[in-house]
Amino acid sequence: MNALSAWTPLEDFPSYSWAVYQAFDEGEYLHPGQVIGSNEDAYTRPLLRKAMSDFHPLDFS
Repeated sequence: MNALSAWTPLEDFPSYSWAVYQAFDEGEYLHPGQVIGSNEDAYTRPLLRKAMSDFHPLDFS
């Protein structure tokens, strides 16, 4: 996603693409008080589930 921003600013991406990008971005660093190795379960997966349910509710039930 970062490489694609060379062609267009990330903020101009479609909403779904931006939500997926943010889900992975939140999982790239430790948040205060977070245990090492818990990023996927604490941030990435829940945000991906939310993006799927927000943008593709019939496919993700």
